[in-house]
Amino acid sequence: GLPVLRRLGPPVRQPDGWFRLAWADFGGRQEEDRLEADGWVRAWHGCKFEGMYSIIFHGRLFESSNKERGDRFFHGAPGVYVHKDGTAHKAE
Repeated sequence: GLPVLRRLGPPVRQPDGWFRLAWADFGGRQEEDRLEADGWVRAWHGCKFEGMYSIIFHGRLFESSNKERGDRFFHGAPGVYVHKDGTAHKAE
């Protein structure tokens, strides 16, 4: 397989000592504007390191829906859990 780094742009140092690596296949500002016009809003998803690898490798998020597989989710509410900007700190 190909390394997951091919899906990411170069690391850019941020003020608080962390690095941002842009999603290489994302269409930039033009795609952000299109998604916003379609009603999408920014959301924050926290995960463990191995979860981040899976997201990058597969190029998508998978819903949590199978307790036997080890997925964690609220009973009766499978899905991908995210935070809005006001609670983004909970995804750290």
